[in-house]
Amino acid sequence: MSTNDEQVPTAECRICQVEVPAGEYCGLCGCHLTPRKGEGPDWLRIRDFGAAPGEHLLQPSLASSLFPHLPPRSRTVFRVGLAVVFVALVAFALLRMPGALVTVEALGFPFLFVLYLVESDGFRDIPTPMWVLTAALGVGLGVGWVLLTGMMVARSYGIELGADVGGARMVRTGIAIPLGGVILMLMPALIVRLLRPPTREALDGFMVGALGALSFTGFRGNRTPFQKAATRMRPQPGEVEAGDELLALTDFGSGDLKARRFQDPLSFRCMPQVHGAAYAEAARLDAALGVELNSVADNPVVLLDEGKIIGTSNFHMPHLTIVLDSMARALAFAATDAVSRIQRLMSSSFSDLPPLLSSESTDRAGFGPLMKPAEALRAEIIHLSNPVPILPSHNADGQEDAATFSALAAQKLGELLDRLDLLAALELLAGAQAVDLAGLKQLPARLAPVHKALREISRFIDDDRPLGREIERIAQELVRTGKLVAMNR
Repeated sequence: MSTNDEQVPTAECRICQVEVPAGEYCGLCGCHLTPRKGEGPDWLRIRDFGAAPGEHLLQPSLASSLFPHLPPRSRTVFRVGLAVVFVALVAFALLRMPGALVTVEALGFPFLFVLYLVESDGFRDIPTPMWVLTAALGVGLGVGWVLLTGMMVARSYGIELGADVGGARMVRTGIAIPLGGVILMLMPALIVRLLRPPTREALDGFMVGALGALSFTGFRGNRTPFQKAATRMRPQPGEVEAGDELLALTDFGSGDLKARRFQDPLSFRCMPQVHGAAYAEAARLDAALGVELNSVADNPVVLLDEGKIIGTSNFHMPHLTIVLDSMARALAFAATDAVSRIQRLMSSSFSDLPPLLSSESTDRAGFGPLMKPAEALRAEIIHLSNPVPILPSHNADGQEDAATFSALAAQKLGELLDRLDLLAALELLAGAQAVDLAGLKQLPARLAPVHKALREISRFIDDDRPLGREIERIAQELVRTGKLVAMNR
C-alpha cells in the first residue's frame, strides 16, 4: 500500500515554476534546481543544461544543436557523420566536381536528419501524416519561392562589382529575397505545429470528472455526496480533489437543480471515490514516469568524476510496473460505473426519462443498441486491467533470472485507454441526450460548452439512426485530443 511518504520527492523549478522530480536539473526547462556560482542571471542561465548533459547553454556544439537530446552513445556517431559530410563537400569543391558537390549538399544532411528521427523516436512521437505534410509544404513553398523570385535574382548576376544599383533593387534582391527564403524554411514546421492535435489528455482531472458529470446532470442527481463536508470525512488520496471537481462541474449557480432522490445509484453517488482513485493513481504514475525520464537506467554506469565503472540494477522497474497496473485497475472501476450510469439513464424507472433515452415512445430503439458495444468495451477494459504476470526469467544461463514486464504493462494501459476513449464518447452522448430530454433550461457553466461541442458533432436523437461514426468522431475530436479539457482551462 502506497502512502504519501513513499511518493517521489518533488521541487518547484525557480525558472518555470513547475513541480518536477527533485534532482540536479529541471526536467522541463533544463535549469539547475539549486543555484550555482557563475550561472549569471536567471534569464541567461549560462551554465545550465542545454541540448545535451554536460554542455552549457553557450557552449558551441554543432552536433547537439542540430540533433538535440540524442542518447550519449549516438552523439559521437552524429559528430562523425557531420564531419564526413563537411569533408566530402570540401573535397568535391577542390576537385571541381559540381555534380557530386550538389548531391552531397542536397542529400547528406537530410540523410543524417532522418537517422536522427529514427534514433530519437521522432517517427513514433509524431504521426506519419504530419511528417508527410511537413515535407510537402517544404517542397511546395521552396519551389513556389524559386519560381516567384528566380528571375529577379538571375537578372542581378550581370551587374558589375561597384556598379550603381538602386536602393530599392538592393533591398529587394540582397535582403528581402534571402530573408523571405529563411522565413519560408520555418513555415512548414510552424503550420504543422498549429495543425497538429494537442497531446492526448485522457487522464486529466477534468476529463475523468466529465465522464460522469453530464450524465449526473441529465439524471438530476443529488450533489450532497460531492459536498466538501462529505468528501473530507474520509479523505483518501484523490477523493477530495475529485469531489471538488464534480461539485464545480455540476454547479448551476443560483438556480441549482433540485435532487429527485435522497440517495442515487452507487455509480452516480460514488463518483468522488471512483474518480478519486483514478486521480491518485494518475499522480503516482506521473511521478514514476518523471523519475524514469530524468534518471539513468544504464548498466554499467561510468562515473566520470570518480574515474570508475560500476554495475547497477536501475534497469529493473517493478515499481513502474505496479503503478501502470494500478492505473489500469482504477480506470476499470471508472469504466464499469460509466456503463452502469448509461443503463440507469435508459431506465425510465430510475431516470424519469423516456425509455432507452428515446424521444418518442417505446417503438424507438433509442440508445438500446448501444448497450452491447458499451458492455463489450467494458469487458475489454476489465480484461486489459488484469495485472501482468509475476514470473521468473531464465535468460543468460540463469544470470538474468527476474523480469518485471514493464513494457507489457504500458502496452496494456495504452490499449485500455483506446477503449476508454470510445466508452467516454458513449457516456457523453448519453448524458447530452438525457439533458435534452429532461428539458433543462440551463446547464452548469462548465458543462454548457461540453454539451455544445457534442451537439456540433451529433445532433439530438429524435429518431433512430446509426451512431457509430458520430461516437468515433466524439472520441477522436473531443476526448482523445484533449479538446474538452482545453474548454475548461
